[in-house]
Amino acid sequence: MDWAIEENFLEGFVREQKEEIIGMNLTEFNEERAIRGWRQEGLEEGRAEGARQKAVEYARSFYANGASLELIAKSLNMTVEQVKEIVFETAQAAN
Repeated sequence: MDWAIEENFLEGFVREQKEEIIGMNLTEFNEERAIRGWRQEGLEEGRAEGARQKAVEYARSFYANGASLELIAKSLNMTVEQVKEIVFETAQAAN
């Protein structure tokens, strides 16, 4: 707020409404709601990462057991290119 006043950014409005604007910002923030949102985002990210790790594990296992890249891609709802990256990443890591 002080920066906006010093830089004449909406000077008249900000100067007149400074206390109300600060008060609204402080009272509108709901800490519990924010924490719940952050937790939910973390859970969703964790689930997505877990699902990806499982898909990688399955792709590698299917390939090691002779399944074609096309079959693996179709079974795991991936592209053939994605499966190639996973499978050949494993082969490169082993070398």
